[in-house]
Amino acid sequence: MLFRAVSGEGDHDNSQFSISGDALQTAVSFDFEAQHSYTVRVRSRDSGGLSFERAFQITVADVNEVPTNLTLSATSIAENQPAGTVVGTLTTADPDVGETFTYTLVPGTGDTDNASFTLVGDTLKTSAGFDFEFRNSYSIRVRSTDSAGGTFDKVFVILVTDLNEQPTDLTLSATSVNENRSKETTVGTLNAVDPDVGDTFTYALVAGEGDTDNANFLISNNTLQTNAILDFENQRSHSIRIRATDHAEATRDKVFVIAVNDVNEWPTEVTLSGTSVFENESSEVLVGTLATVDPDAGDTFTYFFWMAREGRTTAVSCCGMANSTPRRVSTSKPGVSTRFSWALSTPEAWALTRSEEHTSELQSPCNLVCRLLLEKK
Repeated sequence: MLFRAVSGEGDHDNSQFSISGDALQTAVSFDFEAQHSYTVRVRSRDSGGLSFERAFQITVADVNEVPTNLTLSATSIAENQPAGTVVGTLTTADPDVGETFTYTLVPGTGDTDNASFTLVGDTLKTSAGFDFEFRNSYSIRVRSTDSAGGTFDKVFVILVTDLNEQPTDLTLSATSVNENRSKETTVGTLNAVDPDVGDTFTYALVAGEGDTDNANFLISNNTLQTNAILDFENQRSHSIRIRATDHAEATRDKVFVIAVNDVNEWPTEVTLSGTSVFENESSEVLVGTLATVDPDAGDTFTYFFWMAREGRTTAVSCCGMANSTPRRVSTSKPGVSTRFSWALSTPEAWALTRSEEHTSELQSPCNLVCRLLLEKK
């Protein structure tokens, strides 16, 4: 018998087969998912030349095939999200139509950060919060397994995207300033603390709790300066509220208390309760009591004489002092009347700073100018 494929009804797929002797063979590889049945028409002829034709339907049996690819709908996540945040959905490519799959995180190349994620069905979720400034990419290895146990592994790199974060703190390099300084005296330098490396900031005095003394200060770039002459004796501390704003308008407010440092201030006045004595009195006669006016409350003072003659300072020999009360030291020369001058002075750092001239009608045996020097302790 001789067999061959012939044209006719049912010959649609003749080209997909071949006949060798009495064996029908495939001429190509068949794929169930592409086409699962074929028709071929065969003629049989005997040695006498008689023949018979028939169409056959060849069915392709389905065989389980392993997955061929694995995709993830998203491979990035914003920083600072809570654990359990969805990253994306997994999808498997498989020649077997309608196949079902399970997904697992598995060990192997690229599994470095598997512990930072979880799989719920086909959904990849985080199991921790991510911080872009700490780390911005994670590697995981995922396996897809079909219903017949066929598997496909793939490594994914999950990127962490940066979000603008508000400043977390605000610092001032110094929080005190000496009293009596001129306006625009520098107090300190402002610095914002922010998780976003390289961020830039502006600073401003703002209204809110703790802004009581904002008007006494100003900010130039990142420098806090005084906007008034501060006086320790009037107010020892000032409360201000400052805001740091980053490039994306995120803010952080903080209240600072600026201490005013007490600085020793010069006496502003010296007074003498009496400025005359009778002539011809004996020594140690009370002239008057000295008093000093000084911005520094509770300050103490000492008083003593010096005298100047012809531009030179010499020891006093004609006047006396007991505590804060000047007294005559020597008696007058009879019949000689002169005006005797005391210069009451307040020195700072051994320099005369202020004088009050007090005169008395005395009989001065040396006709010298006696200066009463005030020394601040």
